Amino acid sequence: MANTEESINGRKPILNLDFDGVCHLYTSGWKGAATIPDPPTPGMYEFLQEAVETFEVDVFSSRSNQEGGIDAMRNWFYKHLPSDEFLPTVEKLVFPVDKPPAFVGLDDRVVTFRGSWPDVQELRAFKTWTQQPLGATNTHPRGKLHESDEGELRLGIGHRDGTVVIDFGKATAWIGLDAQSARNFARLILEHAEQL
Repeated sequence: MANTEESINGRKPILNLDFDGVCHLYTSGWKGAATIPDPPTPGMYEFLQEAVETFEVDVFSSRSNQEGGIDAMRNWFYKHLPSDEFLPTVEKLVFPVDKPPAFVGLDDRVVTFRGSWPDVQELRAFKTWTQQPLGATNTHPRGKLHESDEGELRLGIGHRDGTVVIDFGKATAWIGLDAQSARNFARLILEHAEQL
């Protein structure tokens, strides 16, 4: 039975947090349980800082029960700390070997079951958020800045052949970023530059 209330066992409810594709950008794909080459998803540390106040955050992955997997994940969180401000947050993370009895989970490869069975072909066509096409989404979560605003932009940042590559998915005249997004964007570029 799911651990749904703190009063059940004196603990906070568990948030089961997937690692690859949720915490770790996972743009390089699987390189082995102990090899984690990519940076964090933007905003992850800020989310965790708030989440650990409400939940016991259990980081779980297919790496969790493989040799070196948990140590590699734990070290990865410390390696990518944007500042010492987030150190107490990372120290509160739990790394179970088996999937925990969670109150809720956050995973890039699941569909929420709502009492009726989904179409099998739709499940077969499932794509994670990182597999969605790059470019403008025509959604405006912070409002439209002006008439040429095509909405939120999905882009890819990586590196190859000694070059940091930013893929906008299409010709892009301009981008607008709030302060946190600008910091995350800059951090991702720097992290890829440091890997060259």
